[in-house]
Amino acid sequence: MVLDPKVLVLDEPTAGLDPQGAKEMMTLFMRLNREQNKTVLLVTHDMEHVMKYCDHVIVLDHGAVKQTSDVKTFFEHPEWIVNIGINPPSIIRLKMRLKEAGFDIPDEIIDEDGLLKCIKRQVKIHE
Repeated sequence: MVLDPKVLVLDEPTAGLDPQGAKEMMTLFMRLNREQNKTVLLVTHDMEHVMKYCDHVIVLDHGAVKQTSDVKTFFEHPEWIVNIGINPPSIIRLKMRLKEAGFDIPDEIIDEDGLLKCIKRQVKIHE
């Protein structure tokens, strides 16, 4: 940071931190992105962080690019995540289980509020 880099490359920056410490670090990185226009490249296996803090996803597997997209599109396609062998975020795992149980959940729903509204509508219909 002393040399005021335009790009920050962060390799597993929250590894070993407790949840609060990880949140504080990620908030700091996103503030640097927003307020100082820094590009932040985050190397991580934590899909919860990717979903919450990132704009774009590039998935590497043994050095080869396997997938690249904006975050919303990436998480709308859980098969991409599973086929690559990545553990999806908890909300996506829940969505996948609900679909397996017969709920009709549109691909574009990737947040808790949207998922809850969708489930409520379907439960109400069947009452």
